Amino acid sequence: MTSDRIVDLPSGRSAEPSVHHATALADAAYATIKERIRTCQLAPGQRITEKGLVEDTGYGKTPVREALGRLVNEQLVDVIPRSGYRVRPLTLQDVDEVFEAWRIAWPEVVVLASRRITPADLDVLRAMAFDEQGTVHDDYATFRFVLAMARNRRLAAMLDRVLDEIERLAHLLARQGVATELPQADSRIRKSFVTHDEAALRESVLRWIDAYYSSALQALRQLPAVRGAALV
Repeated sequence: MTSDRIVDLPSGRSAEPSVHHATALADAAYATIKERIRTCQLAPGQRITEKGLVEDTGYGKTPVREALGRLVNEQLVDVIPRSGYRVRPLTLQDVDEVFEAWRIAWPEVVVLASRRITPADLDVLRAMAFDEQGTVHDDYATFRFVLAMARNRRLAAMLDRVLDEIERLAHLLARQGVATELPQADSRIRKSFVTHDEAALRESVLRWIDAYYSSALQALRQLPAVRGAALV
């Protein structure tokens, strides 16, 4: 287990790690725990504790505590008074709200990215996302690359959280044995992105999000706990 203190200097004194070192440890603990939440290694609704995470991740108590504080602020973890923490559950209302937020913001992010992407970055995006026939291979790495190309830090912070929740939903369904795939996007998204046809780009992206939302709801209805439940 990794300690979060530097101990026993030659002078016999002990010292806290440098601010940079402490921040790096907290960032690493945060990234590790967040990845486990996003991929449902820590399942929605699961109770977690500082002690358990220290033992499981190898990070010290201070980095884990700071990481949990950030995850509480991001609404991925809830505080349970006198009992530790809980990974925030995913409800049908959560799914509805996440897709609604994505539908409102994502088309504008894609439009911004189409305006601001450099030729070199466009080559990277093509290599990541498109095959020779113009079929789009959508994945979350591609989404985050497009998000970065929009070059708006506030939008990036907001949409990164939305993407975390959508990805968490996909992992949850997979762990429940319910397969759901991102729908294929048609070549109009690529063409509109490159030609800066913003109206067509917005329309195509909206159509794609709606198709994915419909697919996700169909997958959710296959879960025993969800069958027959009224959707918000």
